[in-house]
Amino acid sequence: MKKRGILIIVSFIYGSLLNAQAIGIGSTVFTPDASAMLEVRATNKGLLIPQVALTGVNDATTISSPATSLLIYNTGTGGLSPAGYYYNAGTPAAPNWVKLQTTKEGWLLTGNAGTNPATNFLGTTDAQHLVFRTNNLERMRITSSGYVGIGTAAPNERLDVNGNIRFSGALMPNGNAGSAGAFLRSQGAGLPPIWSLPGLQVVSIYSLSSTGNRCINNTTFATYPGCSQTIALTAGQKVLAIAEAGILTDNNCDGSSDDGYVYVDARVAVNGNDFPDGAWLRTALDSHVGYMYFNSITVAGIYTCTANGNYTFEFQARKAGGNVNAISGGNNSSALQANMILIVYNP
Repeated sequence: MKKRGILIIVSFIYGSLLNAQAIGIGSTVFTPDASAMLEVRATNKGLLIPQVALTGVNDATTISSPATSLLIYNTGTGGLSPAGYYYNAGTPAAPNWVKLQTTKEGWLLTGNAGTNPATNFLGTTDAQHLVFRTNNLERMRITSSGYVGIGTAAPNERLDVNGNIRFSGALMPNGNAGSAGAFLRSQGAGLPPIWSLPGLQVVSIYSLSSTGNRCINNTTFATYPGCSQTIALTAGQKVLAIAEAGILTDNNCDGSSDDGYVYVDARVAVNGNDFPDGAWLRTALDSHVGYMYFNSITVAGIYTCTANGNYTFEFQARKAGGNVNAISGGNNSSALQANMILIVYNP
């Protein structure tokens, strides 16, 4: 008889639950809100969501066939982190576990406070581009390789702009705003442009004179003593080189002329090499033709710098043939003295 009574009570409760429009759970009797299927009330207790250790965002094993919108608390110990509340935004067959964001984890429309630039950032943590839109149209993109494109979805440089650019302040390559009337001049690929004034802008002038004799008695170029100068150049700069010297047929290089003939090559060399164009000549002395024991030579050329660096310019001479030697150079008391002028300028 007692068992029958209990069965009747359980049957009554079960039937009531099946027919109820809403269920209320609490320490006191209350009518649950009509808009809720389940309402829980308490003043000193909370609702404990099931704690699950998800293995990944697409975990379909830990919870078999999870319903869409299923809510759990991920402990962060199974492989998917960080810990927090997650819901299935996918389907039972293809779950997609999405973490519910807090105000400390999302960028708010009204701004964020208490951020740490060492750990908080706007961007991606995988090899995906970051796209900015207005009116649902892409306006700017930062690629995964760090290129920024404005008006283009495929930037090829650190900043790639498709469209006009308007400046209200100074354009300052390498922190230099230039001077009035100057224009930007390219230094070549991979180098920043520099400011140049219209026409020739002389940067520096070097004037050199020989300090000793140069005995021209072999076929190897040798530098006049005192006629060598190393200059720091930037790409695009030019150097106008002008050099001259007196030459005397002198078989013993003792300062006394001798009968015979000799061919002499003279040049201004840069880092031991000929100029790509100019600054080289060949002259001849022949005492049997017009008693030509003495002659003077002048060479000139322009060198264009192609890369930043130090460049050494030298006035040199060598014997190119003949039956006697020659002497040239000397100090400022000699009629044979060699001189070289180097003018560095921006074209």
